[in-house]
Amino acid sequence: NGREIFTDVITLSDRGAFDFEYQLPAVTVGRYRIALTWPKELEALEKLDNWWDRDAGERSASFRHSFNVQEFKRNTFEEKATLVETPEHDLAYSLDVQYFQGTPVALAKADWYLSANPTGIYPDQFRDFLFGNHRQYDSRYWSHYFGYTDDDENSPDSGNHNQSGEASLDDAGRLALNFKIPPVEYPMPRTVTVLTEITDANSQTLSSNSSVTVHSSDFYLGISRQDRLTRVGEEVPFKLVAVNQAGETFGQDVEVKVQISREVNTQVKSKAANGAVVVKNEKSEVPVREVVVTIPAGSKGFDLPFKASDSGPHTFILTSSDATARAVKTVSTIQVYGSEEYPWAYESGMRIKLVPEQRRYQPGDTARILVLSPIEGEALISLERRGVLRHF
Repeated sequence: NGREIFTDVITLSDRGAFDFEYQLPAVTVGRYRIALTWPKELEALEKLDNWWDRDAGERSASFRHSFNVQEFKRNTFEEKATLVETPEHDLAYSLDVQYFQGTPVALAKADWYLSANPTGIYPDQFRDFLFGNHRQYDSRYWSHYFGYTDDDENSPDSGNHNQSGEASLDDAGRLALNFKIPPVEYPMPRTVTVLTEITDANSQTLSSNSSVTVHSSDFYLGISRQDRLTRVGEEVPFKLVAVNQAGETFGQDVEVKVQISREVNTQVKSKAANGAVVVKNEKSEVPVREVVVTIPAGSKGFDLPFKASDSGPHTFILTSSDATARAVKTVSTIQVYGSEEYPWAYESGMRIKLVPEQRRYQPGDTARILVLSPIEGEALISLERRGVLRHF
């Protein structure tokens, strides 16, 4: 109930540390919280009008930590769980629960929770190839191969799936569950975990879990990463590859359909009810090229040169299927510039989007930036780092 059970004043050492002990009540269980505060600093913060400054000050003048206190009770039964993929690519979960004395935990309540999370496709031999959905930035790719961390950007999570339910053990203390994981637009390996919580007649609850990696197909398709901005008429040396579930070159020929399209944005002006002019984007995907190619068995890079004739974001979609008709799909994009057309999307408030050629630069590197402006005209450009370093 948030009742305060003890308070004291402590003195920090000359090194800013303290040592403190407190004997918890012998019969009280539940959640406890210990708080350390500097009263004078908190009192001074009350005079600040700026909420942000006051909030930052409060976080540096008070610290809290919570913990649970529970009674120890020795387990009276054990659980053995297994999760496997069936030949039909479904999942079979089995659980055996027995008391240590040798009798089954018969007819006990079982709560189960399933989670499926994408792991991505990052073969060690093909660091410069993209597999799966790369229509958006994939932070796991850059973290896996290069150690980059981007807290403000996330990988696509369209492969996540969660479900839960209730069941009961049979007379022998066993439980069998079958699951079918729904497909996603861009198939990929997923780690599936099933957790169960068993409550016996004495209200003792134990949990167990089992995990398995589920592959969406026998092989995956990759397209070479392009760390550059592409000018109209310039040939881009794309390469395609097929790898098996272990990330090695696939041992069979693979027929792949390659679809290339270009994003075109047109701006439509209209008047709102208040008389203000509103600008909206009308985006369309214009087909550029479609071709069917065959990646030879064991190929480490099938050549697919491409030369763009128009500006704009270009999307490359690779599709195929394995021997059991499971879909295989990869998508990647490049930015093309150099024509007199301005197919870029209109940003809110006439904001202009900038696209760097690379994800990372080292001191001394030359950075090339693509300015995605939907209109033509002069622009003021400034280079800033703790102030304006250069402008033109």
